[in-house]
Amino acid sequence: MQTMKRLLSRLCLLFTVCSLLVSAIPLSAAADAAIGYATWSVELFTIGCGYLVKPVRMPIYKGETAADGLLRLLSQNGFAAYYGGTPDEAFYLGYIADGTASNTRYNGYRKSATPAAPKKLNLSPSIPSMLDGHLKRTMTFYDPSDYQKHYTGYIGEFVITNGSGWMYSVDHRFPSVGFSDTRLSNGDVVRVQFTLGFGADIGGGKAAARQLGQANAQDSTGYYTVANKDELTKAIGDALSKGLTAKSLVKQAYENALSVAETLDASQNTVDAATRALRAALSKAQTAQTTTSDKMGGKSTQPTEAQASSKVPVSQVPTTAAQTEGLAAPENGAGTTVNGTPAETASGAVPAQASEAPKPTVKTRHWIAILCAVLVPLIAAGVYVLVRHKQRKKGTNPHA
Repeated sequence: MQTMKRLLSRLCLLFTVCSLLVSAIPLSAAADAAIGYATWSVELFTIGCGYLVKPVRMPIYKGETAADGLLRLLSQNGFAAYYGGTPDEAFYLGYIADGTASNTRYNGYRKSATPAAPKKLNLSPSIPSMLDGHLKRTMTFYDPSDYQKHYTGYIGEFVITNGSGWMYSVDHRFPSVGFSDTRLSNGDVVRVQFTLGFGADIGGGKAAARQLGQANAQDSTGYYTVANKDELTKAIGDALSKGLTAKSLVKQAYENALSVAETLDASQNTVDAATRALRAALSKAQTAQTTTSDKMGGKSTQPTEAQASSKVPVSQVPTTAAQTEGLAAPENGAGTTVNGTPAETASGAVPAQASEAPKPTVKTRHWIAILCAVLVPLIAAGVYVLVRHKQRKKGTNPHA
């Protein structure tokens, strides 16, 4: 009898724990559903390295900041982030690094969670010739080989020039706040861009100059006119997500779109023409694909965007390194700076197969907890009835 009481006591304790788990988990999984999608990209055009992360649609989750999206984006692509603050407050992106980086801190910044499939940056910076003269004129420190000498595996602030760092734009505007204070909306285009000149090389020079007080001989109007490449960015992302970039009808237009996107001083007419050409090519390829599918009995061999989205985003671990965000107000899309370095500007991208995967949801944990809460008392009742039945057969009092 004492054995049965101990068993029932333990089962009751387990039931209590399960009940607490249920109460701690939201009763609705709605918070885990995407409330929209934003197109992200991570760009290294200023050092001649193209896209670090090509344009991709990323889900936006309720309550998330742009910092959450950025960390998820980088992790999905195998890279680590070194940052100050937390995704919810005073977030500042110091460096993007090899996913294999083992340092828990780098130049004062804390490391994000290690990616599930880490990759190396594998960068070979080659400064565009049209940018070289501007940097020599405006920067107090400029060494094109600085990355290979001192920063291999880490790209961020003060690499190559005294005005380098990560900035971000949302819909062709450089926010006056950092990632942690930015909430994205459906359809936003977020471009995370590496600058060598306090934003003057990527269209963010005005706000940077305001923050710096032009103390660094910064060209506040920018080194050149920078076109709005948001629609081109989305078109490239669509081509990738649909898996059509290698199709004969699309390949040339896609490669031209990449070339134009990477050209720092491309004119708006050139950008718009490349966008139209790629959209037209995609339309033709999809029409041809549909026709082929119809002839095959309605079955297409091309994976859908949803089918391609198979990877689950990796959760990031917030850190608490203090970092302020003394940012200037935006001016005509200009960038901002933090403590003398460029402030982030969002625009990263993930491969199509990882882009629209659901966030690791609470829903699964929720149902497991509910099952535990239901099964434990049922098992306890079953054990009690079984023991009582056996004791009745023996003619004993089960309550003795």
